Amino acid sequence: MVLAYDRGMPEPSLKNTILSLDRAAPRYTSYPPATQFRDSVTADDQVRALQQMPDGSEISLYLHIPFCAKLCYYCGCFTTVTRKAERIEAYLEALKQEAQLVRRLLPQHLSVTHLHFGGGSPTMLTAPQFEGLCRRLRQDFSIAPQAEIAIEVDPRQLNEAKVAAYALAGVNRISLGVQDFNDQTLQSVNRRQPFSLSWAAVHWCRDYGIERINLDLMYGLPYQTVQTLRETLRLAIALNPSRIAFFGYAHVPWMKKHMKAMDMAAMPDASLRYDLYMVGREALLAAGYQQIGIDHFVRPDDPMAQAFAQRTLHRNFQGYTTDTAHHLIGLGASAISDTPAGYAQNINDIARYQELVQADRLPIHRGVPRAPLDDLCAQIIEQLMCYHEVDLAPIVSRHGQGDDVVATALARLEPLITKGVLEREGLRLRVPEEAALVTRLVASAFDHYTPWEASASACVQEAPRHARAV
Repeated sequence: MVLAYDRGMPEPSLKNTILSLDRAAPRYTSYPPATQFRDSVTADDQVRALQQMPDGSEISLYLHIPFCAKLCYYCGCFTTVTRKAERIEAYLEALKQEAQLVRRLLPQHLSVTHLHFGGGSPTMLTAPQFEGLCRRLRQDFSIAPQAEIAIEVDPRQLNEAKVAAYALAGVNRISLGVQDFNDQTLQSVNRRQPFSLSWAAVHWCRDYGIERINLDLMYGLPYQTVQTLRETLRLAIALNPSRIAFFGYAHVPWMKKHMKAMDMAAMPDASLRYDLYMVGREALLAAGYQQIGIDHFVRPDDPMAQAFAQRTLHRNFQGYTTDTAHHLIGLGASAISDTPAGYAQNINDIARYQELVQADRLPIHRGVPRAPLDDLCAQIIEQLMCYHEVDLAPIVSRHGQGDDVVATALARLEPLITKGVLEREGLRLRVPEEAALVTRLVASAFDHYTPWEASASACVQEAPRHARAV
């Protein structure tokens, strides 16, 4: 089948080249990647990291709500299915206790410039529960007046009272989990969600003054075709969100066993998956959205577009972000903190999490300290992931080290340069716009934790510990 794309598209030969290079690679929402987390990082390490944070720091808070009413088969997040109100209430009390414990360890003067509620689904909280949680957070932390307060929302669990509670609590960005609008695709992933629910959610948000609205869409799901995806995008664009995140589905059944419930025969093959991405990308560009990184599309007046233009864009566990805080503190089961000392992750056993917090102990389970070269590699990888380009010379000069890392990476990347999916001018690297899908592969050349083997024909990743890059 020959596809008629909406605008000028890459030549078939480029598509074949990109698909021939495809392999597993980290998503690089952190560096070192989460696969490097070990149980050698302890609660005592995190206590020291929090106590050593400079007074007057700006921090970002992430709160994880690990509950859903129903399990979606594509989900790669840490969550559990429950409808028991008492279970959620007990978890919320532990979450508030953890916030207090963390605050006691931090310096006196701190400002929260970014607050994010994720899951699971924070929409599982009732309006009074959410209001109570936010009230406690404002008692414990100084939240800056200009702070972005964002929440991930499941339209199936939303009602007007909850939206009113979000607005009252200062939420100014809402991300709606949509994924697709095709009934057959949604049924195949155990998520029945008619368009009317998303339509109502968007209008409630705007009625209550929440204008910054993001839609999460996904390609690579069962029964998706170019035609069904075009219709999904037509409906999504009609809602006029300020951002659309267009993620590639990561099939990792060795990590998430429920993914095996999907019909593999109905999954798009590599060729169709590529076409779905390109068709979605072109539809969003044609509608006036600007591409940010590999999977975000934003209106030109969105703060993310401004951050991109000003080169202040960042990438963390929430994906692309305008958050400029140097310290991220994760609260809740499985939540991850990022401090100058390294990464520390909370335990993901909810009962054990509650026990530890009630015993006035940080519920740290694992993490990874920062090694001397990590900051250099992290900066290079973040530049590539955010802008599809990087000038290596000033980064190496600033860190006073890294010549060996750069030399190794350039040797690894030579096949991509030869094949025309990566441009090099001295120590400047640039991924052409039409080859954006290889960005994670380029970034992985600077990753000294993830095994790499280069050949003249392709790049091969050892061990299927990550999702495919394309």
